[in-house]
Amino acid sequence: MDGRRRLASVFLGALLLAGCSAPASPPASETADEPNAGVLGAGEQLLEAGTYRMQPSNVLGGVAYPDFLVTVPDGWTSVDGWVLDRGPVAILLWNVHEVYGHPCSWEGTELSSGESADDLVATLVEVPMRNPTTPEPVEIDGRTGQYFEWSVPADIAYDGKGFPDCDAKPGEPHDFVSWTGLGLPSVRYHQGPGQVDRVWVLDVDGERLVIDAFSMPEATADEIAEIHEIVESIRFVDE
Repeated sequence: MDGRRRLASVFLGALLLAGCSAPASPPASETADEPNAGVLGAGEQLLEAGTYRMQPSNVLGGVAYPDFLVTVPDGWTSVDGWVLDRGPVAILLWNVHEVYGHPCSWEGTELSSGESADDLVATLVEVPMRNPTTPEPVEIDGRTGQYFEWSVPADIAYDGKGFPDCDAKPGEPHDFVSWTGLGLPSVRYHQGPGQVDRVWVLDVDGERLVIDAFSMPEATADEIAEIHEIVESIRFVDE
């Protein structure tokens, strides 16, 4: 399933789970310092507040990332070990492969994203139409990188299914895109005008890991604050 349809299924799945299943909870004995917290893997789970274990190596193109622990409030949904979703906000893990040189007229514009976190950030902030903030140094549990924000134009045409002025593959909606990924998340499609992405590009033990957390225009300040709390809670498991 491609990235656009996958994210659509996240939102639908969260609604279905909220109506028909009990939230998944971490083992009662687990804390953020213990490496055996409940693992977030295949499928969709509505989560209770607690600390969980994510295994990015299982979904991001076979790269040997370390597992990490992440602490979430009530109301978030895990999807297949690479998405944490709460309706108008979500947190996605990526192993970025190529960057689209233009997000709307994107056909044939794929660019190398280089090898390092700095290479990727330097490529991304040159993409037009995204209004990026100035990248800032960032550190998450000892892993360093860069952080910036960028957005989908608030006034871009959108018909409820796609962006009619943008490119499209045959038989597919017209899409506004950022990059391709290795592994399960294949293409970063965007979900509507005014969407804001908060992007952490980290060097994790010599491998580049991207955390892409988005908010839609209807997201509340509290929901956006939860994005930062969750990302800042990450603790890598060194084994």
